[in-house]
Amino acid sequence: MKGRKERYRLRINRYFYRILQLTLGTYLRVKFNIKTSGVEDIDSLSGPFLLLANHVGFWDPFLAGAALRQPVQFVAADANFRSRIQRFGLRLVGAIPKTKAVSDLETIRGIRAVRDAGGIIGVFPEGERNWDGVTLPILPATVKLVKLLRIPVVTAIFAGGYFSHPRWAAQPRRGTLNIYYRLAFTAEQIKSMSIPELLVALQTELTHDEYEWQSDKMIRYTGKRLAEDMENAVFICPSCRASDSLQSQEDVIRCTECGFSARYLDTGYLEPSQAEYGFTTLRDWNRWQLGILRERLASPESQDRMRPLFALKEVDLSIGYRTDRLRSGGTGTLTLFGDRLEFSGENGSVRVFPLERAGGVAIQYTQNLEFYLDDTLYVLCPRSVKASMYKWDMAIRMLQERSALPTP
Repeated sequence: MKGRKERYRLRINRYFYRILQLTLGTYLRVKFNIKTSGVEDIDSLSGPFLLLANHVGFWDPFLAGAALRQPVQFVAADANFRSRIQRFGLRLVGAIPKTKAVSDLETIRGIRAVRDAGGIIGVFPEGERNWDGVTLPILPATVKLVKLLRIPVVTAIFAGGYFSHPRWAAQPRRGTLNIYYRLAFTAEQIKSMSIPELLVALQTELTHDEYEWQSDKMIRYTGKRLAEDMENAVFICPSCRASDSLQSQEDVIRCTECGFSARYLDTGYLEPSQAEYGFTTLRDWNRWQLGILRERLASPESQDRMRPLFALKEVDLSIGYRTDRLRSGGTGTLTLFGDRLEFSGENGSVRVFPLERAGGVAIQYTQNLEFYLDDTLYVLCPRSVKASMYKWDMAIRMLQERSALPTP
């Protein structure tokens, strides 16, 4: 009876998915100039399979499945379900909500139901979109899921997706977005591999570097204000090493401390004003700044738990759980210490969040810093669109890694 109900639901999802393919899908294919490869081979597969894709843009879940004959039911972050309208639309196409840092048996049941009905399950193994065009490490939970399901794995690689609309960018650009599909592993191959072996194999299959791909193609991605909001992704000046001194305008990002600047070109590369200090790719700039941030957090001054590492005023706090509608926790100042976050409300209240107990730390969308503490979701969002919450996210993770190390 349950299997029949799920097959019926799958038919409903397929119906609405087809409508979206003909409407929104057509619009997006034209807007982003989408080209696909390997679709015919994937459409010939019978039975259920798992579709894994690298994650670069907001529209990825729909784009990854829109070219396929069957509907894909993607596992999506529960943040996407908090809006009633968005939740209604996602349910129509069979999306499965997933809560980070919370034991989620309901998600596993939903995934198994799709598998048992012969459907396609879509997952983004990185768990979030990348900031610099390079695939992030795969979450270990995804590898366990692959072993659990015991079905073939198909990969979809987005090439040009990052340049079409970088995570940090205010505006999309028009160039070419390629989606490469391929059957990566059969059920028999997955069964024969250990979890460590499968992790390495999946990471190899899904790793994509936009700049390596673009280096011999040099496709132009044209649009307006190409550098706008780039300070969401880069937060340390490569010339004077000042933090939070970068400001973007039109196609240029500039340091207000030393005057260093870099122009964002329509190929996705950078043209720095000072060649000896600048980077020609945002990928290399990001790798460098994360190294600097790690060094600063390891300095003797940063070991002082009473010394603030950095602070941000006018931050809105929201509180919730899973897909529930968020409620306001007020506006105030957010401060990071070596072992905790503190939120000082305008009403004089102070909330303390120990880093060692904060789970599922991540950025939703571009600036919503989320984490769970004692089964409660906290969302912190700055009112300034120029504040880099990516810096906060990386700093918190580095501090958590440091505190997890054994004491010498």
